[in-house]
Amino acid sequence: MRTNILVCLIIIGGFIVTSALSYQANYGASLQNIEQVSRLASDSIYHQLNTAFSKPLNVSLTMANDSLLKLLLSEERDREDDPSYAETIRTYLGEYHELYGYESVFLVSTETGRYYSYNGSDRTITPGDPVNDWYFDLLQSGEAYAANVDNDDAANGEVTLFVNCVIRDSQGDAIGVVGVGMRVEHLQSVFQQYRDDFGVNACLVDDAGTVEVSANHDVGENLSYFDAHPFTEEQEAQLKDWDSATESLGFWAGARSSVIPVVPDYVVARLSPEPGWPLIVERAHS
Repeated sequence: MRTNILVCLIIIGGFIVTSALSYQANYGASLQNIEQVSRLASDSIYHQLNTAFSKPLNVSLTMANDSLLKLLLSEERDREDDPSYAETIRTYLGEYHELYGYESVFLVSTETGRYYSYNGSDRTITPGDPVNDWYFDLLQSGEAYAANVDNDDAANGEVTLFVNCVIRDSQGDAIGVVGVGMRVEHLQSVFQQYRDDFGVNACLVDDAGTVEVSANHDVGENLSYFDAHPFTEEQEAQLKDWDSATESLGFWAGARSSVIPVVPDYVVARLSPEPGWPLIVERAHS
């Protein structure tokens, strides 16, 4: 009897040890797989975003450095009451609209604050209105270009990602801002595809951590990625140091997200050169 009990205990103990070792091995492999998938997805999304942003940025920069557009802006004060002047600018912007298919192509004069679009001048940019903050923030930043997500009034309020470039004269003074807008549905569809295919969740945030684009939020919600993720102080400091995330940084975390509705275990962040927003990719361990 004692021998039988001892044999049973040995068998049971061996089974427990084998199960524990097998679980640890499988768990470790699972964690490694999550990290690899997250990093590979981050790299792939990163390159797709750069491709998506490069075209509108190049178009905006081309217009911002066009001598014809600079000449038209220099003539604005003398010709602002001439209907043919606004029509010339409308035609100019309309050609880019037709050529590249952007729903929004616009120009703002720093001299008069007039906002021109491919379908005509429809308003004046004035300080103090939060709707116009993107314009004054860009001029005050001293940067050559910037991006912002907003509702496009010229397209029935569709959520649009604008790429805006500053036009400067020969003395380097800002004389206008020109830009194009593309629908965010394209970027959201990319994020949604990676969620469906690989179980990763991705979003673009601004320097303050406000979610600009994700697969499941609307513009204007002002959702903070950090408020939705109770990271440790060290982890939050890592993520806020966006400059160091150029090559990507990754770590394990266990915070629940209300912006991206899963429990993220592994987080990868890197700074996207265009439009300069951090890309965050996360995948949960199930």
